[in-house]
Amino acid sequence: MAAETIGRRHGMEMMVRDQTRPDLPLPTVKVLVPGLRPVAARFGPGRLYDAPVAQGRLVTATRYEDVNPIPLPL
Repeated sequence: MAAETIGRRHGMEMMVRDQTRPDLPLPTVKVLVPGLRPVAARFGPGRLYDAPVAQGRLVTATRYEDVNPIPLPL
């Protein structure tokens, strides 16, 4: 399934900008998805808590204290 289709299904918009330079034979794009969360470990409200409930995997959202009781240093 295409990433754009998955994004639309979840109410997200994908913006693609062509950044190919005419002097280099390397097609380049920048893709932005407003509202998409970064990969970095940020435990604020959002996908970490809401996604399992939205997918039907959990009945209620996991509490912050229960996400990782023993954090590992990075």
